[in-house]
Amino acid sequence: MREEIDELGEWIDGLRLIISVLIAEMPNRYEVMAKLQKAEALARQRNLPTGVLQELADLRGALDDM
Repeated sequence: MREEIDELGEWIDGLRLIISVLIAEMPNRYEVMAKLQKAEALARQRNLPTGVLQELADLRGALDDM
């Protein structure tokens, strides 16, 4: 079970990287990043599960690194 969870985590990391690269190459990337920030704020207001908030924060972090 632990191996499957680790494998899913690796898949998620890979997908996050792909999404980050695609967004970074978009001509309106700053608008997209602003919308991600807004989505994160809305998720916090609506008390969405921590995993959703973490994924949004991780995606924004990956974009910041690019």
